[in-house]
Amino acid sequence: MLFNKFRREGYDCTPRPQGTHQTLVINMALQNELAKLLSRIMDPDDEEECNVLARNWFNEPEAKREVARLLADIQLDEAAIVAQATRAVYNDLHQLDRMISLQQSLRDKLLRSLVKYRKSFAIQVEEAIARIEERPSFEPRAG
Repeated sequence: MLFNKFRREGYDCTPRPQGTHQTLVINMALQNELAKLLSRIMDPDDEEECNVLARNWFNEPEAKREVARLLADIQLDEAAIVAQATRAVYNDLHQLDRMISLQQSLRDKLLRSLVKYRKSFAIQVEEAIARIEERPSFEPRAG
């Protein structure tokens, strides 16, 4: 494998788990999308109550039960929140995936170049040592 040489020398070339960035982006959108979903279920004029319930959903069991009850009333569950958040950030996820793929490709190309450079440098050093060893011992010039 390409990275074995770098790993032996202590470099961390391990790619991050696939999808970690997607989870983070979706999690960031959850509260906002939950508030939007609640405003469609509850009274649309009571936006503040929807925002408070969405914010509390993350930490308070009572708020979690209330949201679950509201969703169950319209035959949904918490997966609907994640689906809504995913839909909201889909374009961002797609762009982020492309950017990460490009950066991984550039990293791989750079590491291949380093391996190639190190091989050629090692060959140059060996040739220089061979030339030095072939040279007769140092003799002072007359002059």
